[in-house]
Amino acid sequence: MSHPRSAPRISAFGLAALVITSCLLATACGPDYATYEKYGISFQYPAGFTVVESGLDGGEPDETGGMVQVRSEGGETRAFQVNWSQTMIYGLELTLDNAFAGMQRADQVAAVERGELREGSKDDRLMLYQFYTVTTTAGTSARGVAAAFYYGENGTLFTLVTMNSTVDGEDRVLEDFEGYLDSFSYAAG
Repeated sequence: MSHPRSAPRISAFGLAALVITSCLLATACGPDYATYEKYGISFQYPAGFTVVESGLDGGEPDETGGMVQVRSEGGETRAFQVNWSQTMIYGLELTLDNAFAGMQRADQVAAVERGELREGSKDDRLMLYQFYTVTTTAGTSARGVAAAFYYGENGTLFTLVTMNSTVDGEDRVLEDFEGYLDSFSYAAG
């Protein structure tokens, strides 16, 4: 389902922040993992990672929209990010297009290479996703997956993004993404 409106600004802002900062890998759950649980959203991430929250247009996040990012600190780029919006409805493909455009506009990004658009599902709901590689102006690169889907009775739009400089190969990148996707749940709406 595609709507003619522009994609949420949170995707562009949030993905740009994801590129500029260091970030995360989750493939298993256990004592070395923490759980993020706010705004009806829940997911697991490695304990010790930094959590950053932002609302739509830079305000405070709430049940109607926002962004949360968990990321590692240090030399590796490892991250997971969730954007959500109840108040704006956009097509899934347009949401991904705008998310990648925001990523490309980040100051430290030299190039973003997108893979083909693919279909998947999250809890029996259509999910569109793409693999990508981002190269920084310093010459480093990271790989990840960006996905978009609607969830809940209120039709909340979610964008989930992983970025990881420690994995190679589509299978490992997908495994990294699926670790987050599998732990992600939404209880509101």
